[in-house]
Amino acid sequence: MAKTKSEIFALIGANFPDNQSGLITPEKLREVTTQMADSMLYGAKEVEVLRASSTDIQAPTTTGTALTVAFGGAQKTSADPVMINASGVVTFNAAGNYAIRVKLQAGRTGASGTSILLSRVLLAGAQFGSP
Repeated sequence: MAKTKSEIFALIGANFPDNQSGLITPEKLREVTTQMADSMLYGAKEVEVLRASSTDIQAPTTTGTALTVAFGGAQKTSADPVMINASGVVTFNAAGNYAIRVKLQAGRTGASGTSILLSRVLLAGAQFGSP
């Protein structure tokens, strides 16, 4: 059963004692984290509004240089809640909370050696979050 923010704080206060008394048990930790997971999006329904992919080989031109990944052609328009252009720029046209999932798969063609795959998100051209 989903709980309100106040109910979650009360549960944390009851099950996670301060440094003066009591113990945090796996059972209490499980109860609090399960309630938090159940309560995060109380009453919200997740709907997929955009899916973009590309099966093209997108090999880097040189080592140590970032490669902008292409997600195929442009999809959706400004009339839709979310759109992506041919360069991979995602635009949110409607206000709201969005859950973004990115799946990257890597393979190797050509020479042998070590491959390191790093990813990052750019927001208005600047890195967003940890690399």
